[in-house]
Amino acid sequence: MIGRSPALTKVMETVRTAALYDSAVLIQGETGTGKELVARAIHFNSTRKTEPMITVNCAAVPEICADCGEAYMKTMSSVKSKGSSTALRNCIPRC
Repeated sequence: MIGRSPALTKVMETVRTAALYDSAVLIQGETGTGKELVARAIHFNSTRKTEPMITVNCAAVPEICADCGEAYMKTMSSVKSKGSSTALRNCIPRC
């Protein structure tokens, strides 16, 4: 990401801070605002940069799975190499 505006500077500070933590991150915003760019910036500045990055379109996640909260995110983390469709299948029985 390139820019010098105060808003983008604040976003980049948040990216650097988020990259320090071994945690799932939820990025919200309107279509076309660069959510996936922010997600990639966090991922590639984190200690997980050598691992696959998994993105999830939360609008496509079944409501029952979204209600799982932490259990869902743990399932996502445990199946990194299998892909998000496996994670969704594994999540529903755990809810």
